[in-house]
Amino acid sequence: MKKTAFVVFIFASSFFFLRWGIIEGLADDVKSCHEYIKIGCYRDSLRKPRPLPTLIANYRSFFNWYSPKESISSGVSRCADAASQRGFTIFGLQFYGECWSGENASLTYARDGKSDRCVSAVDNELQLQPCKDDSSEACTGASQSNYVYKIIDPVNGKFTPWSTWGPCSKSCGGGEQKRTRLCSDPPPSKCGNPCTGDVEETTSCNTHSCPAPCLDVSSSCRRYIDLGLCRDKFPEVLKICRKSCGRC
Repeated sequence: MKKTAFVVFIFASSFFFLRWGIIEGLADDVKSCHEYIKIGCYRDSLRKPRPLPTLIANYRSFFNWYSPKESISSGVSRCADAASQRGFTIFGLQFYGECWSGENASLTYARDGKSDRCVSAVDNELQLQPCKDDSSEACTGASQSNYVYKIIDPVNGKFTPWSTWGPCSKSCGGGEQKRTRLCSDPPPSKCGNPCTGDVEETTSCNTHSCPAPCLDVSSSCRRYIDLGLCRDKFPEVLKICRKSCGRC
């Protein structure tokens, strides 16, 4: 059996946590991504029809009491995968691995009322603890209790508007300026599609020619000034002695 990693991704509300998992099933070709929110812990009186009427899978044999955190998370993700394949969006874990769902489960899961017999586990602790709906930990029901989840649609990423153009890299002679955008309006959830397209654009700017530098190119400019040659009558002197002749 392959190992499955799970990450808490984002708060869906003050009392729902959105979780995701890449579910790697018993078959090598099973690999699905599902997002789901925690709904809560509910009783199952065993009166038929059950609040979640269909047992769609049983993962109790895979529960490792020496690694309860991973076992619970794996069970939840596998149950989400199994429920999704049957077209169900509401599912629950009972008795540490029984995966229950069914037609119209959204209308019946709470029939027998709330329960306090759901548990979770934290890292490096073998003892189970009461489940908290507002925690990030995966939960499962004990006997006659379902911890109920709802599969939700993933959120596809969308770009923010382009930023304003940044400063030009050059004041003349052809430079570049950039603008950017982010895939954060909204960002994709873990099962959502990422944004497609560039996150940065560049354009040319200040393409006009730069003026000639203001300097002398002859060591004789001081003598030319003394001789009174800084005049339009002597264009060659003005060309090589631009700074000394005050032409720039």
